[in-house]
Amino acid sequence: RASVVTGVHAVALPIYQLPNEACGLLGGKGGDAQRGYPITNVANSSRIYELDPREHLRADRAAEDNAMALNGVYQPHTQPVDTP
Repeated sequence: RASVVTGVHAVALPIYQLPNEACGLLGGKGGDAQRGYPITNVANSSRIYELDPREHLRADRAAEDNAMALNGVYQPHTQPVDTP
């Protein structure tokens, strides 16, 4: 079963994944993102991310079960912008 976050929880979630890059998928109808699906960063890195493929599939199915489609990715940076 895919985890779903909405509203303020979607904004706060990346903080709990520090020091690693957080990542997840967004789902909705058309171009509107209505739900966030947090996905484990299997790269376990503070510089790159790689979505867990099983969780990706669960998020896709959960979105589809709610008459939505995956329509975006979120990946906030944990490093300063000027870090190479």
